[in-house]
Amino acid sequence: MIELKDLVTALLRKPKDGEVYNLDTATQMMNNITTQEIGTAHQAIRQSIKDLNENDSINAKERFRTLKYIDDKAQSIQRGLETDALRHIVLHPKTSRQMILSIAGYWQLLSDGYRILLQEIQRKGGKLLVQQMPEITIRAIFGFTEQARWKSILYQPIDDKIWRNLDRLFSLAEQNKYEKETIIVHGRTVSCESLFLRPHLLNLAQTDTMTPGQIDSLDRWLQANLLSLSLEKEIKPHKQIYAINLEAHQPAHRLRRNMIDAGYRYLNTTPLIDAMQVTMQRVKKGDTPVHLSLSERFSVEHDLAALDKAAHCWSKENYPNRKFERKPINKPAVVKFGLNGIFELLEGKYTPPTGTQSTDKPTSIEYDILKRRGVGQSLGGHTESPPLFDEKELTNWSLLDESQSGVGIVGDGELPKGVKIGELVGIKKDTLFFIGIVRRIQRNNLLKIGVELFTHQARLVSLSLVNGGESHLAVYLTEDSESQLPRNLLTNNSEVWQSAKPYVLQAGKQKYKIELTTNNSNHANYGRFAFKVLEKLEG
Repeated sequence: MIELKDLVTALLRKPKDGEVYNLDTATQMMNNITTQEIGTAHQAIRQSIKDLNENDSINAKERFRTLKYIDDKAQSIQRGLETDALRHIVLHPKTSRQMILSIAGYWQLLSDGYRILLQEIQRKGGKLLVQQMPEITIRAIFGFTEQARWKSILYQPIDDKIWRNLDRLFSLAEQNKYEKETIIVHGRTVSCESLFLRPHLLNLAQTDTMTPGQIDSLDRWLQANLLSLSLEKEIKPHKQIYAINLEAHQPAHRLRRNMIDAGYRYLNTTPLIDAMQVTMQRVKKGDTPVHLSLSERFSVEHDLAALDKAAHCWSKENYPNRKFERKPINKPAVVKFGLNGIFELLEGKYTPPTGTQSTDKPTSIEYDILKRRGVGQSLGGHTESPPLFDEKELTNWSLLDESQSGVGIVGDGELPKGVKIGELVGIKKDTLFFIGIVRRIQRNNLLKIGVELFTHQARLVSLSLVNGGESHLAVYLTEDSESQLPRNLLTNNSEVWQSAKPYVLQAGKQKYKIELTTNNSNHANYGRFAFKVLEKLEG
């Protein structure tokens, strides 16, 4: 059993003989960590980095030796937490979020440690450490890019502090002419330039339209392919597509001819798009995704479209633009997710939320497990890492805006359990029922969800076999010729529903014999069938 205080002591101990760190003891303890002890060990590691960053008496050489040691040795623990967090992020969003905040907190502390070290080297010099500045800078940039990655997975904006530190670190590398030097860090050959571009390309790919698993796969692929890109200081509008202003501390923007200040760097993404096209072709031919630097959870059926969308976002000609203008609404609404939630909405079986429930109710099993493992617990002294929470929050929703093809909704709580990109959503505004799917998720101070509509009006119906048998609830999505939305039926994904087979559709007292045609959904939990009416039946 690993004790928190023992691992911290092994990592940060100053015996009488002047040896600052007992790294051999810490290595043995790291190797003996069990799955149950990962959370406790991770908290100990974060605490040790925090103490190191606050200790001004340690010389630069020992600081770098210990930071690098922790950075390398902690990766197995990091990967274990990352795997658990991504595996459970949809079904257990709150507990996974706390794990991710712990992971991001580790990278924040580590990157700050490297940044402090670079500042010390610049002040005091030292030939040996100056020679190691490229590696220190790369490891610092890596830590900030990891923070950006997890921000994206949580659908949060990458904050100004991350962009500012990335710009300053890359500028430092440029000034000392080692921005293109490569080393191997955590199994990847990287440079300051390739790592610097990582969050920019991830941000440009519109990750708020992807699932966490798709974001993870795209990020892994980027890490393996970004060495094919190069930033340029001379503007070439006919060739370059994006520009980054190192003095603005913002993500990359589409290149305009007036972007000619000295702080601008210019990027041609064509080599990356070509590499993505090759990857997609190989995936379609049956190559194993993990061998192409994609996640082991990558699904050809569900995730390939996300890679294609990313390539379009990086391109000059095929960049996805908004089709319709949005109009503000700002009206309260009732929102339900999933097909069963839509059934409840249409049947009127719901209670509008009135606020946040009391936090003194029993906590979930997942919360108790994480608490025992120490994941998410605050460190000693001042820290920005939030504590674990397990409030059973109810979200109040409002319609924020609408366009001809969709609506935006905003909530004051957390993303509901099980909700992800592609999930069904029903919205009741006054007497109207909007039905659609989640296309975009953003979380800043409020939770904002973009919904692509299937219809501006819906009706609850039932379906059954022509020769009788059990009837099933379904949702009739009305046709909207102005928005070019065809009529459809939303059903559960039962094997009962098959194309080119007759069924009885009942809406109130009226009955129709219909035939299901094309299933327009590739979602595992529901079908969206086009259909044709064969005849009207007697009631």
